[in-house]
Amino acid sequence: MTLMAIAGQLSREEEDHARAAKVLEAIDPQTLPPDMVPLLINNLAWCRALLGDGDEAVALATKALEMAEQAKLPLLPYCLGTLGAAQVLSGRPGDAVSTLERALALGKGDAYAQPIRLFFLGEALDALGRTDEAKQAWQRAIQENPKSPHAGRARERLGTLEVAKPYR
Repeated sequence: MTLMAIAGQLSREEEDHARAAKVLEAIDPQTLPPDMVPLLINNLAWCRALLGDGDEAVALATKALEMAEQAKLPLLPYCLGTLGAAQVLSGRPGDAVSTLERALALGKGDAYAQPIRLFFLGEALDALGRTDEAKQAWQRAIQENPKSPHAGRARERLGTLEVAKPYR
């Protein structure tokens, strides 16, 4: 198993983003094929975002996105999704909405990533006071893949909203 695969497993399955970040940081980008470098940077950005390092995550995700666009790699929806999540988690929900909408448009049919993008879109919209649109995004996250961990988080957010605003 490669270090990239190990980091992916730590981040995705065990949600140990700190350990995944350490594994990713140990990889020398010069040892990777050029088309893998944006993926490495994107995955590190994801970990940094979830660890609360918002500014660094946005910078890394932006770099990964630019590299993927320049090389015309099929990573754009993933890079945009990471950038959008990082924008949400760093307090930039206004920027995140358009980023995540673009990720959703480019990533149709991805049952793993679309619920994540929709969850964070809901978070961005809710932070902007656009509660009804946030609810729609969370409902779509559940519809895309009901078994996704982010669909579960969307259910929690919808439940929290119902308790807070039961008569909306």
